[in-house]
Amino acid sequence: MQVNTSVLLSIVLFSAGICSGEPKEPLSVLFIGNSYTAGNNLPALVAALADAAGGRKIETDRSIHGGFTLEKHFEKGEAVEKIRRRKWDVVVLQEQSQMPCVDPELMHRFARKLHAEIDKQGAKTVFFLTWARRHIPSMQEGLNSAYFGIARQLDAEVAPVGMAWKNALTADAQLVLHRDDRSHPNPAGSYLAACVFYATLLQKSPVGLPAELGSRGKTLVTLDAKLAGRLQQIAWQTVQETREKPFGVLQIGQHARCRFAQLSRFGYRFRLGHGADDRLGVAAADQQPSARPVEPQAVEPAGRRVAEMPLQRV
Repeated sequence: MQVNTSVLLSIVLFSAGICSGEPKEPLSVLFIGNSYTAGNNLPALVAALADAAGGRKIETDRSIHGGFTLEKHFEKGEAVEKIRRRKWDVVVLQEQSQMPCVDPELMHRFARKLHAEIDKQGAKTVFFLTWARRHIPSMQEGLNSAYFGIARQLDAEVAPVGMAWKNALTADAQLVLHRDDRSHPNPAGSYLAACVFYATLLQKSPVGLPAELGSRGKTLVTLDAKLAGRLQQIAWQTVQETREKPFGVLQIGQHARCRFAQLSRFGYRFRLGHGADDRLGVAAADQQPSARPVEPQAVEPAGRRVAEMPLQRV
C-alpha cells in the first residue's frame, strides 16, 4: 500500500502539537513600572531566560518612567494606552518602591483602576512585589502586606521578588543584591528578579538555566555559575512556597492575631499566634482585618491550631 508521506507528516506534527500541552505562541507581557523594572533591563532578562529554556517564548513591552507611582502611570495615560493597544496575556504592575508602605490605600486605588483596564483586555494582572531598601529591611513586611492585599482583592498574581531577595540575603550575609545607592538592583539582584518572574509567568523552574543572559547579541548579565545556581533555586523555592506563605495578619476578637495563608481561591489556612484564643477567622473581602468565630477542623501538635474553611465575605 502506498502512503502519502506529506499527509503522514501532517498527522505526526498535529499530534505532537496536541500532546505537547504548551502553547506555541509567545506569552505577551507588558511591564508597567519605574527604575526597579528598568534596572539591568529586567523585561529582557525574563525573555532571555525563556529563550534559553527552549520552551515557550516571552514577548515583552514596557511603560517605564523613573520614580513613577501607579497613580502617575494611570494619570499620564501612556500605560493605559499600551494596555488597550493589544490583547496581552499578562500585565505586570510595579508600584514606586516606598508607596506600598507610605500609602497603601492610594496604591490600591490606582491598582484597581489599572486592573480594570487590564481585565477589559482579557489579560492577567501580576504584581511585582519589590524588595526592601538595604538599610531598612523591615520594609519587606509592609511591601508584602500591600501587594498581597490588593492581589487577593483582585484575584491577581504576585511575583514575590522581594521575598526571594529576603530569602537570598538571609541565606548568605555576604551576598549583595543592591547597588551602592542601597535601593536599586545590581546585576545579581535583577537576575534573581528575572528568575522569579520566569517561574511565576511560566510556572517552571529556572534551575539549570544560563548564568549569562543576553539579548540581540548584547550581554545583559553575567554571573558566577554557582551564584546563579543558588539564585535560581531560591527563586523557584520562593515562588512555590508563596502559595502557602502568609498574606498578612488577621485580627481575631480584640486581642488575638493570626497569620493566614492562601491554599486556593476558595479556602484559607489560619495559624493562631502566640497567646491567641481558640477562635479562628475568615478574611474580609476588603483589605481591612476582620474576623468571624469558627470552629477549627484540625489541631496540630505543640498547640498550633489549624483550620481550613471556605472563603467568606464578612
